Amino acid sequence: MAIRRNAVLREKFPEQLCYGEETLLLARLRRSGARLFYDPAVRVAHRRRLRWADFARQAYLSGQGRGRQTRRLPSSFHAEFSGPPLLALATATAHVFRPSLIFLALYAAACAGQGVVSGLRLGPGSGIRSALLTAVGHYAFGLGLLSSLCGPDALRSLLFGETSWRSGFAARAHSLSRYALADAAGRGYYRIALKCLKYWS
Repeated sequence: MAIRRNAVLREKFPEQLCYGEETLLLARLRRSGARLFYDPAVRVAHRRRLRWADFARQAYLSGQGRGRQTRRLPSSFHAEFSGPPLLALATATAHVFRPSLIFLALYAAACAGQGVVSGLRLGPGSGIRSALLTAVGHYAFGLGLLSSLCGPDALRSLLFGETSWRSGFAARAHSLSRYALADAAGRGYYRIALKCLKYWS
C-alpha cells in the first residue's frame, strides 16, 4: 500500500487501533474525496498462524478491529461482514431458537462444499483443514466483532446470561449434542473454544 505524504498528513493513521487501521484510514481518505487506485497485479500475502488456537486468536482480534472501525466510521461496514457475527449468534441460540439450526446446517453445507473443492485440488487432508479453518475463522471473527461492538461482558451476558465463558461454552456444546448430526461438531466446537479461552478472557 502506498499513500501520498500530503494525504497522510491530512488523515493520520488511527494509532489506537491494532487491527485494520489501514482500512479505516483508506475509508476516511475516500470519504474526504481522495482517489484510490487498485492494481490487480499486486499480490498481498497474509501470514497465518500454525496452531489452531493462534489462528482463532488472530481471527478474533481481526473481528475486534472490524468492530472498532465500525464504531468510528459506521459507513465502512458492509454486508459481507455480517456473516461471522450471525454465525456466532446462531451457535449460541441454537438450543432455544430452532431456526438457528437451519442457518447452521446451511453454513456447514457451504463449508463442506468448500472443503470438497479444496480436497479435489490439494488432497483430502487439505479439504478437511480448509472446511474446519473456515468455520473456526468465521466464528472467532464474529465473536471478536460482537465483543468490540458491545463489550466482552455484555457479549457474555447476551450469549450466556450470568454464566462464565467456560461454563457457557460447555453448556452450549452439551445442549447441541442431543442432535445426532451436531454431536461431532459440538465436541469439536467445545475443544477449540476451551483452547481459545485464555486469549479471549
